[in-house]
Amino acid sequence: MGTIGSVVLVVLIVIIVLNICVAATKKKRDGSTRVRYEELFAPIESAILSEDESWNAARVKRIVTEEEKGILAALDDGKKRAVIGWNGGSFPFSYKDYVSAEVDARGLTLTVQTRNDSVELTLSEGKHRKDGSASKPVKEMGRIMKEFLDTIKKN
Repeated sequence: MGTIGSVVLVVLIVIIVLNICVAATKKKRDGSTRVRYEELFAPIESAILSEDESWNAARVKRIVTEEEKGILAALDDGKKRAVIGWNGGSFPFSYKDYVSAEVDARGLTLTVQTRNDSVELTLSEGKHRKDGSASKPVKEMGRIMKEFLDTIKKN
C-alpha cells in the first residue's frame, strides 16, 4: 500500500469517527428535545384532564410558538367536543358551536371563533424579519392548526 492508499485510509477513518460522534450527539440532543417537548405539554394536558377526566382525545395537534410556549388542540369525536389549551388556560367548545379558525395575514395570530366566543392565540410576536426563515415555520404551524380544527366541520 502506497502513500496515497495510507492517506485515503486515514481520511476514511477520520470520516467514520466524525460520523459516530455526530450520531451520538444527535441522539443525545433528540432525547433532550423530546423531554423538553413533553415537559412543555404535560401541564396543559393535566389541566385539561383535571377539568374533565372523561376526555377521549383521539386526535391531538400540538404546536410550539416562537417563544417556546405550547398550544394544544384536542378533538373528542365521540362526544363531539374540542378543547384548545395553553399554559394558563383552555378554551373548550362543542363541535356544533365551532364557526372557524383563521390565521391573520402575517401568520402571527390564530383566532378560533365559536358561536358565543372566540380566542386569539399568539404564535409569534413578529420580532423576526417579515419573510425571514423564522416566520415560515410559524406561518406553517398556524396553517396546520387551522386545517386540523377545520376537520370539525366534517364531523
